[in-house]
Amino acid sequence: MYTNPGVAAIFGYTFFEFMTVESIFELVAANNRDFVGDRINQCFQSPNKSLSCTFKGRRKDGSLIDVQVYGTKTKFSGKPVIIGVLSLT
Repeated sequence: MYTNPGVAAIFGYTFFEFMTVESIFELVAANNRDFVGDRINQCFQSPNKSLSCTFKGRRKDGSLIDVQVYGTKTKFSGKPVIIGVLSLT
């Protein structure tokens, strides 16, 4: 996982702290994880290869924020990945 310092700051992390987050699901509110997981799976399996959703994110301090993400499936080093943009709503 890679991000820019701005996304790390949205979630209350320094850039280097953010790079140690083990799973993107740590950044998703518990009651939104299935929804986000389904959207990610659809992006990888769908012919249109796009991801678009709004959900509750979880900051480092545990507070919740509303975020929106847009992404596209591509390949990086031969492996499928999603590259995208995340913003506050």
